[in-house]
Parts: sequence; C-alpha cells; structure tokens
Amino acid sequence: MPTRTQDVNDPNPGVPSRARQIAIALLGAQTLGLAGVAVYSLIRLLQAGSLQRVLLGEALTYGACAVLLGFAVRSLLRRTRFGITYGITWHLFLALAAFTLLRYQVPGSAGWWFGIVFTALVACALPALVLLASRYRF
Repeated sequence: MPTRTQDVNDPNPGVPSRARQIAIALLGAQTLGLAGVAVYSLIRLLQAGSLQRVLLGEALTYGACAVLLGFAVRSLLRRTRFGITYGITWHLFLALAAFTLLRYQVPGSAGWWFGIVFTALVACALPALVLLASRYRF
C-alpha cells in the first residue's frame, strides 16, 4: 500500500498546493518531451545507416525515462511519495547530463541545445520539487 504524503501546513488538504501543481506540470511536460525524443529516435533509426545502435540505445533510454517520469507524475497526482523522490533524483541526474553536454561537445551534435534545455528544466523543476519535499511529511 503506497504511503500518502501529508502537507504539514496545508489547511485545505483536498486542493493540491501550488508547488505540487507546478511540479506536476513540469514533470508532465518533461514526460511528453522525452516520449517525443524517443519516437523521433525510432523514426531516425529507420533512416540512419551507421548510427543504428546509438539511435536504438537513445530511443530505449529516453523511452524508459519517459515511462518512469509518467509514474512520477501519477504518483504526484495521487499524493504518494515516489513522485517527489524520483523527481528530485531525476533532476540531479539531469543536471549532471546538462553539465556533461555543455562541457564535452561532440562535433556536429546538438549537445549545446540539449545542455541548455536540460539546465532550464533543472532550474525550473528542481526548486519546486525540493519545496514540495520540505513541506510534506513522509
């Protein structure tokens, strides 16, 4: 049985807090974005000749991350604790990926764009998740 989170300071427990709404919206957008990148990688896989293994790995990785983020969004909607802890862990990993993409560039890649997007996602969503975790008792 999942453990429900309980807001310590919330006088109206039926209405989701603003931090929870922001976290749900940002994680939902990230889920859709990752699913789109996975589908795009599969489409490119059919057209690519030499990058088939890379594109297949990219599609599987982003697809798995999208599924797990979908579970995190569902968890935030149901007020269980998986969404908060996985969301924070996911954004710490995303910060590491953003740093790596910005620091080490592969010629001809879109690493700068992904690094900038990942940095923006971490800057927006991680504070909302940490605020949410600090306000709720597990």
